[in-house]
Amino acid sequence: MKVAVFVFLAFLSCCSGTKDEAVCDRRLYDPTVKICCNGVLSSKGFSTACCGTRPYNSSFQICCNDVLSSKGFSSECCGTRPFNPTFKICCNGVLSSKGLSSVCCGTRPYNPSSQICCNGVLSSRGFGSSCCGTRPYDPSFKICCNGALGSKGFRSACCGTRPYNPTFNNCCNGYLC
Repeated sequence: MKVAVFVFLAFLSCCSGTKDEAVCDRRLYDPTVKICCNGVLSSKGFSTACCGTRPYNSSFQICCNDVLSSKGFSSECCGTRPFNPTFKICCNGVLSSKGLSSVCCGTRPYNPSSQICCNGVLSSRGFGSSCCGTRPYDPSFKICCNGALGSKGFRSACCGTRPYNPTFNNCCNGYLC
């Protein structure tokens, strides 16, 4: 019986049923004049969004991980710093000049037409279009078997870390047989 009375009283204290009211941390408020930011009720003014518990106007400011900054020409965040993606690139929280770089290798930006990223190691692309561990290679001539590079030739399959030709050999539990 006590639970039913508590639920009924909680309903009465939070919801009057009018369409123009909302609830912020179990308190009624008018969303046309107030804004609720993570349970903190504030005057709305020209605010259109929340940054943590603070209201702000998203036309002029940007929120990056609960840090409010002037927007300027910035439209994206790198950690807590705003940036313009036309000129900068964010790689795992590190902001760098973009230049010709369009993708990241760890915290470093790079140009994929001239470089390749293999498990966080940046290398010159050369003829390498695939990765074997941290090394680039050309799959037309090489084969990667569990992180080990080998000559491909007629070998098109792997047995453990060794390439082999399945037409002439079999692989038995990681060993050629």
